[in-house]
Amino acid sequence: MEIQYITDKKGHKSAVLLPIKTWEKIQKDLKDLEKLKKESSPRLSDKFRGTISKETADKLHKHVNQVRSEWEESIY
Repeated sequence: MEIQYITDKKGHKSAVLLPIKTWEKIQKDLKDLEKLKKESSPRLSDKFRGTISKETADKLHKHVNQVRSEWEESIY
């Protein structure tokens, strides 16, 4: 794969030149990956949504924030 880099006066890379066939393959691969991502299994947050009540979730969230706050206070 022939890739050329465009650099500034300091030698920092700012762009890439590559053959059109390579670019087309990259685009195809990206579309395939996006398709796989959409078809993949649901996120855990979606999978377990509704498993506990909102009240229990709120209590748990409050407790986690309290513990996190205490942890940060003890560190500093």
